[in-house]
Amino acid sequence: MQKLAIVGGGISGVCLAYLVQDQYDVTLFERQDYLGGNNCSTEVEGGARVPMGVIIYPAKQLFENTHYFANEFDLQEKPARLAHIFCSNGEVKYKSYSGSGHFLRDMKDVAYLNYGFKAETGSHDKRLGDIVSEKKLSKECVDYVLAPFAALYLSVPYASIFELSLSTVAGWWDKYCHPFHLMSRFTYIEGGNHQLIDSFGENTRM
Repeated sequence: MQKLAIVGGGISGVCLAYLVQDQYDVTLFERQDYLGGNNCSTEVEGGARVPMGVIIYPAKQLFENTHYFANEFDLQEKPARLAHIFCSNGEVKYKSYSGSGHFLRDMKDVAYLNYGFKAETGSHDKRLGDIVSEKKLSKECVDYVLAPFAALYLSVPYASIFELSLSTVAGWWDKYCHPFHLMSRFTYIEGGNHQLIDSFGENTRM
């Protein structure tokens, strides 16, 4: 049997190892002491598992493989609604949409994310901050919703999001999160998405 080296033990790496284990002698290389990347979790005092990254994922066809493997490993998926609260040093900085007290601001932000942001996929020379200065999105929405969400799913530091071209961020948004509603529907695996990583590991020879 031919040998195959897979570099990176994130969701893509462990999924690939699982899929090709009958055709190859798989060795997976991961620099961390855990698998899963953004889908990992850590155990805290009391035995609870706390997600270190991705908790929910959009209920879109793009994630049909996630749904497929959750079903294959008998993991329970549950619907979730997006309610975003941003805290810093114990202080609530931003509440989005649900009880924010800024209804008109929120409606304008949602309208732009749905109908205007896609046009920015051609804005290679602009940055995220430009749409704030152009008053297309509120600073609160960019700082506390769009940037953290993008950092999580693009696997880059929060500050780096503001250095990426606007076309990159808009392209990610259009692919993964559009259309966006006040009560956007997401999905999560009951008990934590780390269970998907654990299931791949338990069912893979590597």
